[in-house]
Amino acid sequence: MVRETELDVLLKNRPGAFAEVCELFGNEKINIRAFTLTSGGVLQVLVDDLKKARAVLKEKHFPFQETEVLTLECLDRPGEMAKVCGKLAKENINIDFGFCSGNKQDKSLVVFDVDDMEKAMEILH
Repeated sequence: MVRETELDVLLKNRPGAFAEVCELFGNEKINIRAFTLTSGGVLQVLVDDLKKARAVLKEKHFPFQETEVLTLECLDRPGEMAKVCGKLAKENINIDFGFCSGNKQDKSLVVFDVDDMEKAMEILH
């Protein structure tokens, strides 16, 4: 489990907007590790080179902000998310948003924004 910085990029609601960011990152050899794209045009993304991603977004005038998130690898099988979320709920920790990415050797990368990062890290450690 790790504390990481997520980029929240505001995209225009038009065809190709997401593809444009993906191409910018690809051209700069920035790997997208996980993402979610909201219907409001907000791309929430974890990348492997935060510094480079910030620079390219600024250079190309994409508005963005940063959010501190908790990431953890979770076994990819029924009931595992229930265990993780149940532990947080038991300690009265709210999950403000979350998403996950892929399946790597039967594990998924889970991303949470929680209302008490320190306590969540203690509980899930």
